[in-house]
Amino acid sequence: MPKKKGRKPTLKSLRNKSDKLLQATFMEKAENKYCEGQRTVLVDGVKVSKGYRSCGKPAVCGHHFWTKANSAALRYEHDNLVAVCAGCHLRHHQGAPELHVGVIERRGIEWFKALELKKNTTIVKPSAKYYNEILLCLSQTKLQ
Repeated sequence: MPKKKGRKPTLKSLRNKSDKLLQATFMEKAENKYCEGQRTVLVDGVKVSKGYRSCGKPAVCGHHFWTKANSAALRYEHDNLVAVCAGCHLRHHQGAPELHVGVIERRGIEWFKALELKKNTTIVKPSAKYYNEILLCLSQTKLQ
């Protein structure tokens, strides 16, 4: 009896699967299992950075330093991910830029410039082939 052909996965489903696998591989391989968020203190009712210091909570996900909307080329790069706890991740997405300042201080300007160069020079055209390659690459990363 011939096999039934299923529907081809949509780009959205392939992207979602790739995003989930990226987070899983990042958290598994992350050198720092603790949040890279930055501690702040209140000074006269205003939050002020207290130098770069990790908030110290366990990280729950990888935050994209260069957002997915700003760079498809960096969407699946582990170097573009920052380990954060839920609180720091939420604060950052609500407009607190301290996270990026602290990450640049900790990782260095060379890291920042290399990512920026890749962001500005690499063009990615998402397709089923592209996502399948990403899934394969991330799967191999997870097995290592």
